[in-house]
Amino acid sequence: MIDADIDDAHIASLRMAFFFTQTRQPIKKGHLFLACPPVYRLTQRPTRVYALDDADGDKPIKRDLDGKGKIKVSRFKGLGEVDAKDLKGTAMD
Repeated sequence: MIDADIDDAHIASLRMAFFFTQTRQPIKKGHLFLACPPVYRLTQRPTRVYALDDADGDKPIKRDLDGKGKIKVSRFKGLGEVDAKDLKGTAMD
């Protein structure tokens, strides 16, 4: 699992390259995964939706929220700020 920034994307590519060059068994068996947590959590009353990055932007608002009432936008700066509940429903699902 990595943070949603360019430094961690670079680290993830190095990790994947390590497994590819040193031991391909986990890849061949389908046991190597890369979990990408969301960057934004959008909350409107009891409804919570997530956006993976800035490009995902307003798609969850148009698709999942009704547009009635205030929408609270939270930005996660790293994995340390993401609740276990949020990770379970997004990156680990």
